[in-house]
Amino acid sequence: MSARQRGSEVVTFVAVGATPGLCLAVAAIEAVVHAVNATLAALACAVLSDVLLSVILELLLAGTLTALNPLPLLAVFCLGLALVLATQLFATLASLRGEPVPRVE
Repeated sequence: MSARQRGSEVVTFVAVGATPGLCLAVAAIEAVVHAVNATLAALACAVLSDVLLSVILELLLAGTLTALNPLPLLAVFCLGLALVLATQLFATLASLRGEPVPRVE
């Protein structure tokens, strides 16, 4: 979602009686949903690549299996959540203050 769209969304929320806290909560929840969806997609890719690697190593080395390490996936989730939260909340706060959101082109 672009900053301009976020601004329009915030204006609409405020017009129907939403408080600034509610607007921030909506942005934060959207960020969590985006991060969870991205993590699920990353997990699917990691499991698929792990299965393929295990099959290849099984054929080549007879008996060697790899194990999926959850720590990199957790790190990706945390970093992704922080990034999405920052971008969502920045645009929401700027819209709530009535400031023009800087354009990035």
